Amino acid sequence: MTSETVEQRTPWYPSAYRTLLGWEVEWRDGQPWLRTGNGVVGASVPAYLGPLVVMALSRSDQPSPVLELAHEQRWVFLADANDDVPGCHLPLSTVEVLSCPASIPLPAAGSAGRPSRWVRPPDPRNRWLPTLAAITAIASRFD
Repeated sequence: MTSETVEQRTPWYPSAYRTLLGWEVEWRDGQPWLRTGNGVVGASVPAYLGPLVVMALSRSDQPSPVLELAHEQRWVFLADANDDVPGCHLPLSTVEVLSCPASIPLPAAGSAGRPSRWVRPPDPRNRWLPTLAAITAIASRFD
C-alpha cells in the first residue's frame, strides 16, 4: 500500500490521530495540532531540503511522517526524541527542533485553512518513528 493510498483511506480527524497513532492532539482555531511530547518531536527543515532528506531516510529504511507547512515553506519530519533532544545549540543552521512544548499543525478532514499537508503520511500499521538524531544526521549532509 502506498503512502497516498494510506492517506486516502485514513480519515484524518483528531480522534484518528489519537486512536490509530497514539498522538496527543488538540483542536484549536478550527485545526488539529500535534502536541510534542511522549517521545514525539519534530525536525523542521527548509522546503528545498525536504525531498533530499525524505529520499535519504527512505534509502536507510527510516521513513518518517513528513508535513509541509504551507505558509512557512518548511517540512516537518516527525521523530522519536529517544531521550536526546538537542537544544538551541544544534550545529545545523537549517534544522529547527520542535521539542516540548511545541504544537505542529496537522491536516484533517474538515479543517479550515489547511496550513499543512502530508508529504508522507503516517502509517497506522507502522507507528515507529526514526530518531531525531538520525534525521539531524541525515539533514547535516545537505546543510
